[in-house]
Amino acid sequence: MQAQILDLSIFNCNLHIQCESLQLAQLLHKIYGAMEIKQELSNTALSYVVGQKESEVKSYFISKDEGIYEYFSTIADFLFSFEKIITIDLQKIRNDLFFIHAASLEYENKGIIISAPSGTGKSTTTWALLHGSFNYLSDELAPIDLKTMELLPYPHAICLKNKPHQFSLPDGYIDTDTTLHIPHDLIPSKITDHSVPLTAL
Repeated sequence: MQAQILDLSIFNCNLHIQCESLQLAQLLHKIYGAMEIKQELSNTALSYVVGQKESEVKSYFISKDEGIYEYFSTIADFLFSFEKIITIDLQKIRNDLFFIHAASLEYENKGIIISAPSGTGKSTTTWALLHGSFNYLSDELAPIDLKTMELLPYPHAICLKNKPHQFSLPDGYIDTDTTLHIPHDLIPSKITDHSVPLTAL
């Protein structure tokens, strides 16, 4: 199979992802598609290769700088590790930003952060608020420019650990058995693609 290419722009950093599996290419497009760049990149800050060895139990892999990070047996483990890897790499490049593990929303051009321990309902609360007058920035990582006190967007797919009791999931969401992902094109509000003033935490 010919490799599929996914180019992203996150925090003004260009990421080049070579997908040697059609399944992973389609999956990553659904997770990160809101940040995809269609034109050819002139420069790249980070490059990765992801793929799948179908004959092995731990078949999914992530490679960077010609080295394999690790093999993964499930899609959930692959997605968790890929997210962690690119988050750390982006933080190293954009060390001028202050990163909070939090969900973030935009309301009338005001940035709002929802910060709480993992598993306590940040993403579920975000999903509910997006059915009102709030627009989407991120549900996982809130980067702040401390010079301007602006909140930057990181609109990857919303990730839930459990099905919400209200505002049911749309057709087409991704179920990895341990996580539920709502792609950007199924989010019921607008996706804010620019920085907004941080107003509330």
